[in-house]
Amino acid sequence: MTTTLKREHPIPTDGERLLLDSGQLGRFMGKVKKVVITPEYGECWIWMPPSQNGGYGRFYLGRDSQGKQHYKGTHVLMYMQHVGPVPYGWVVDHLCNNKACCNPDHLEAVKNLKNLQRAHERRPWKRLNQYITDYTDPEPDWRLAL
Repeated sequence: MTTTLKREHPIPTDGERLLLDSGQLGRFMGKVKKVVITPEYGECWIWMPPSQNGGYGRFYLGRDSQGKQHYKGTHVLMYMQHVGPVPYGWVVDHLCNNKACCNPDHLEAVKNLKNLQRAHERRPWKRLNQYITDYTDPEPDWRLAL
């Protein structure tokens, strides 16, 4: 059973919007493992490649005309793909409190202050894998236990 978490804010209609084409989306989903970490949140979509961004996944989008590489946070990308645009100056928060999760049902666009307030309320929980109890070192290989 999949649980949809309740968003506190309405889904925005303006802001940055980026949609993956079918090839990019297939490549993206090939790097995701769907796992129920805790029943109250339902299925997290865990980004399996190693993280180099403080626990958040990154997805390579390609190069621009000047040859510069472009990446996007996996949680932000899935929010934009499935929910809608992220308003300028807002951030995408993980309602499940799992940085590696990119399930759009677990994501909400909020102002940064709200994100910081939630982070403070969630302490002393460990961010990445607070619900997994059979690990020894959460960085960077905790996903291998899934």
